[in-house]
Amino acid sequence: MGRRLTLPPKPGFLRPLPTNSLVAITSLVVVNAIVWAAIAVVLHFHPALISPAALSYTLGLRHALDADHISAIDLMTRRLIASGQRPATVGTFFSLGHSTIVIVTCIVVAATSGALRDRFDGFTRVGNIIGTAVSATFLIILCLGNGWVLYKLVKRLREVLASQRRMGEDSEDENAANAGNGQF
Repeated sequence: MGRRLTLPPKPGFLRPLPTNSLVAITSLVVVNAIVWAAIAVVLHFHPALISPAALSYTLGLRHALDADHISAIDLMTRRLIASGQRPATVGTFFSLGHSTIVIVTCIVVAATSGALRDRFDGFTRVGNIIGTAVSATFLIILCLGNGWVLYKLVKRLREVLASQRRMGEDSEDENAANAGNGQF
């Protein structure tokens, strides 16, 4: 039987956190530091890429807090809790899977665009028009969908407020009737 690794005792403020969460967080911080050290070497020789690298990293951090990512992680966390499992590293593995897909997609797009650039030079203008039209159409559809959801929410809110007003008026009428009968 193998020997079990024993870790030093946790400081008081870290005791509520599961050990596997602390290991995951520490690993992510160490890997992040190693990656940024490697990037620093590259950026030393290409200083024009410092701003795009910082912007990409910052936008990536903001992208991590998008509602679809939070809801996916929340859903998986709730499912694991419901099945009696500990969901300590759900977010980590979600982000690793998502990053892998994004990196592979970027590599494929870069490789194919570089290889096919000369062959399809005449399609650039048409591609720009189609790409813009598809993006605009998608955004307009999202706008209409969000507008419909907002309309339904406002309609429901008005119904709830009207119902509360009616209930408030009914309780005031009931209190007045009880006061007239000598009841408190």
